[in-house]
Amino acid sequence: MGTAARARLDALMEFPGTGDLSLTRAIVRYQEGQVVDGSHPSADDLGIALVIDGEYAAAAEAIELGSGRLLHLDLSTGVVILDWVYPSTLDYVRLLLRAVRDVDFEASADDTPGTLRAYCETITPPPPPPLRLGFRDILRDLDPHEEAAVRIQAASGDRIEVRFDCDANALVVVRRSGAGDSYQRLLASLFPGAHLRGVPMVGGVCHQLRYPAPFTLDDARAQLCEVRDGLLGLVATYEPERYRAIRQALDIFGPRDTLAWLERDVVPAVDAYLTQAPAVVA
Repeated sequence: MGTAARARLDALMEFPGTGDLSLTRAIVRYQEGQVVDGSHPSADDLGIALVIDGEYAAAAEAIELGSGRLLHLDLSTGVVILDWVYPSTLDYVRLLLRAVRDVDFEASADDTPGTLRAYCETITPPPPPPLRLGFRDILRDLDPHEEAAVRIQAASGDRIEVRFDCDANALVVVRRSGAGDSYQRLLASLFPGAHLRGVPMVGGVCHQLRYPAPFTLDDARAQLCEVRDGLLGLVATYEPERYRAIRQALDIFGPRDTLAWLERDVVPAVDAYLTQAPAVVA
């Protein structure tokens, strides 16, 4: 067996399953740990990507359908395929991507053109996890910028960054300088529904606030409401002037609530019909 053929078989063994399966054209749901370069997610990321080159699962090239940025994913550890696009759709996405590289050959892969991003938004994937959508609303209300984190200036040279780990359903709170017991008590009081634990970190302190898995959409909205109020409490504690500006905007325009559009009519309970007495036929 030649070297090229053996390398091909080794690459196929990285993908769980049998057969020569290519993920090209697949719409997949990925986890943050599967991003090869380890970059932080963008504020507009949905966690859903279109694979434009998936010959090898361990080195797949994909387009994030929320932000339109180029990703390199390692899908050999597991993959959830949500849908497939037509070959013509994939060809057009590749055409747009090549057009950007031709205009500016030295542009980085993270430079997303407006046309490509707009077209990615027209590719309708299955709905992303509700908690990811809800936290994106919180980001846009409290700290709109390109990264998926709420930044709070605790002091000069001391900043708090709060991110959401969708896979663990947990807030990850990172602070650059050390903090005492009063800071932990503050986090516990602002997020009472979460389990607080410290995470080892070099050059700062990190806490994880883990929530139980929501079973219904109402549970998810209640959790996100607590997260929003807790983050507002952190802002009020360290940046009172910024808090007043955010509070005024929320009082006028109201908080974003994308999950409200996902609500459906409640199906009547089955047991209500089971308790009715059957009709008697003479």
